[in-house]
Amino acid sequence: MKFISKLTAGFVSMGLFVAAFAENTPAPASKPVKFELPAVGSTTTAPATPAAPAAPAAPAVKFTQAQLMEVYGFMLALQMHLPELEFTAADTDSIAKGIKMAIAQENPPYDAQALSPQLQEFIGQRQQALLVKIRNANAAEGTAFFAKLKENKAVQILPSGLGIEVLKAANGQTAKLGQLVKFHYSLSALNGRVMESSAGHEPLEALVQEGSMIPGMVEGLQKIPVGAKYKLYIPTQLAYGDKGAQGMPPAASLIFEVEVLEVKDAPKEAAPAATK
Repeated sequence: MKFISKLTAGFVSMGLFVAAFAENTPAPASKPVKFELPAVGSTTTAPATPAAPAAPAAPAVKFTQAQLMEVYGFMLALQMHLPELEFTAADTDSIAKGIKMAIAQENPPYDAQALSPQLQEFIGQRQQALLVKIRNANAAEGTAFFAKLKENKAVQILPSGLGIEVLKAANGQTAKLGQLVKFHYSLSALNGRVMESSAGHEPLEALVQEGSMIPGMVEGLQKIPVGAKYKLYIPTQLAYGDKGAQGMPPAASLIFEVEVLEVKDAPKEAAPAATK
């Protein structure tokens, strides 16, 4: 019986938001290894009449295949975000044993159907523990961030907790509930990492209506005149809350830069558009 893992999607989705929000807690795993390959057809030609004798070239560093494979395994573990699941040394040895079996195209000597539920439960517990850590870290980060933001005189904190900063002023029309807004945006985490952006793409058009987007955007879009560009500081209670969402970690606060291009009435048959 082939051992086909159903856990890959879970690892990937966990990895997406771990990578997006992990920059505030530097660790060896947060420093990706960079490899630069030589350009195809690149050559080095010595000048015909050098002004001075060229210094002897440093000998190229050669690595053993064992060293290359060690780094390859290191990169695979980081891509799968295994360090965040806090496996023990014994767990790591067992994982390595499983990898060896897979490369040798051998099946584990266990009943896959009988083992799968327990494996799902085990990994699920590790992922849940990681979610709790991320939630607590994001909540603490958000509390500290918005406390500091109140000292910024350029930012207006509304009663809801939404922060607004004018980057480019304008006197155009502002949207009302039920209207369509066309806008460019970029979405960042509190650490400044840009997660999404409409730059280089068509602007987004969205219906300003409760339930069509997160509450912070519903409120914020009603404050931005056509032609203006604002920065919206959205606390977690106005974003995705303690549970988070697909691709969005729990208790995350967000920063949007929004430039409103157009406001118009929505067709009567328009349904709420699900956007951020």
